[in-house]
Amino acid sequence: MSGYSGVGRAPLVRTCARGMIVAAALLPLAAAADAAKPVLACAGLRQQLKLPAGVLIKSIALDSGGTVASAYPNAGPKPENCVVKGGIGAYTGVKDPDNGSTAYGIDFELRLPTQWNGRFFYQGGGGADGLVLEADGIIPSQAGNLAASQGFGSSPQTPALWRGFAVVSSDAGHHGLPLFSGFGVDPVARLNYGYASIGQVTPVAKQIVAAYYGQAPHHSYFLGCSKGGQEAMQAAQKYGAQFDGIVAGDPGFHLPHAAVAEAWNTQALAKAAHANAPAAVDSNGNPLLYKAFSAADLDLLRRGVLQACDALDGAADGMIFNTQACAGRFDPSTLLCAGAKSASCLSAAQVSAAQAVFGGARDGGGNAVYAAFPYDTDIGSANGWPLWDLGLPLGANLAFNVTLGASSSRYVFSTPPNPGLSMFDVDIDAFLRSIQATSGAYSTSAVDFMEADSTDLDALQGHGGKIMFVHGESDPVFSMYDTIDYYNRLGAAYGDTTPDFARLFLVPGMNHCVGGAYTTDYFDTLDALVAWVEQNNPPARLIAQPGNPSASKLPAGTTRPLCPYPQFARYTGGPLQDAASYRCAPE
Repeated sequence: MSGYSGVGRAPLVRTCARGMIVAAALLPLAAAADAAKPVLACAGLRQQLKLPAGVLIKSIALDSGGTVASAYPNAGPKPENCVVKGGIGAYTGVKDPDNGSTAYGIDFELRLPTQWNGRFFYQGGGGADGLVLEADGIIPSQAGNLAASQGFGSSPQTPALWRGFAVVSSDAGHHGLPLFSGFGVDPVARLNYGYASIGQVTPVAKQIVAAYYGQAPHHSYFLGCSKGGQEAMQAAQKYGAQFDGIVAGDPGFHLPHAAVAEAWNTQALAKAAHANAPAAVDSNGNPLLYKAFSAADLDLLRRGVLQACDALDGAADGMIFNTQACAGRFDPSTLLCAGAKSASCLSAAQVSAAQAVFGGARDGGGNAVYAAFPYDTDIGSANGWPLWDLGLPLGANLAFNVTLGASSSRYVFSTPPNPGLSMFDVDIDAFLRSIQATSGAYSTSAVDFMEADSTDLDALQGHGGKIMFVHGESDPVFSMYDTIDYYNRLGAAYGDTTPDFARLFLVPGMNHCVGGAYTTDYFDTLDALVAWVEQNNPPARLIAQPGNPSASKLPAGTTRPLCPYPQFARYTGGPLQDAASYRCAPE
């Protein structure tokens, strides 16, 4: 469906070094029912550690907990935990143009709950990584947040730390803000960011866990979304022997190709913006992308898609669950104005831009560079096009595709680094060659160190490991079709045994990892994964609800089942808002 055939597939690297919605008052499957206590005092842990050369413990301190994290108001007080902060492989490298630093190395933070459930949890990162934040910070990595439910503001979830997991995350080998990628001038930092940090942090963190509790974890899990989803897939493909269960949410596993697609989208939208408002430009003379489509225009697109596809699952409810049947049923040209632009139609420039973006990036020969995108049922939501493709209407180009995307494209994905790259005018074919190139000290291409599309999961599957893929259908950054294509290729490799260890769940209306006015974007992947791994109870469906009810336009109390692909939730009768009114139907 995607038209993308895995260009520049990265080689497999092997090494040994390397549902139900759960209310806060209930005890989740993954909670500390079999809690173990430390055999050491937190203050005495440092003296008992005998770690490999190159590992430095920077601090160990007891967090007495007791506070309610603002991000997780339903989770209850944070549990007491021992906080270990350390570094691995510090070195002096190439000067980072963003912060002027030459200091590199992998920093990590490990949180060890006093009431431990015997499990290990690796939390994937996000964006350009670079930060290890506190458990109640803006991006609460050490809380062990669930992969596709990270949330802006508060979340209904109960994070892994609260459930009794030992939780670790890292900065992936460099120190900085997750919007800036200047670290990519350093060849080693590139590899650590792409995959290698996972293989270094995991055994060190497990060694500390074993020392603190007097026993190794009985099961190990990895959850992440976006860049964290890419890391989850790297964990499955390169370090599968280290993990028993993995969730890869909205995974950017073809990140360099997706970056080329971001440039393609930017250039297509810039043409529409210029046609709509020729004088509206930023400080560099580039068209202001948010002029391409108004909020009303985006809603017009949304309603057009719904008119074509909403009822295909049996329920006209603002969400499209029968994704396969919807493919090809809508084209923006049906909204083309017969005359002058009006509120009820789109201009020719807007139609062309929408067709280009949703049709997927192409090289000069017309070949697919990245997957197409499904026509979007929640294109105007806060974490959709207004954040990623268009930017906020503040007189500057603030879309993530031209801030975060441009920074990564310049320093991480281009070889050699290309500080002058502009998403507005970079040649698509030249950019495509650059992500596959090597040069001097940059002996590994971006495609090879970043992309995680090997279908060899023998190391994970061979010891009973499981992986769940989750993808929002309205994700404007990484295409749902790309993840479907990967899952189909995985099915070709493993045949009928694939659902025994790997399942894909699509989330109608969900934007990038979270968000959407017409979506049920909160669901408990962690309990489902633990039940699958430890009780051999595969997830036949996940029950989902709106993660932020105050922002949802769905009726109060709405729940839906998310079904393992290619099944979808078909309405069978009863209240539209009740998950019990739906069954998982074949494609």
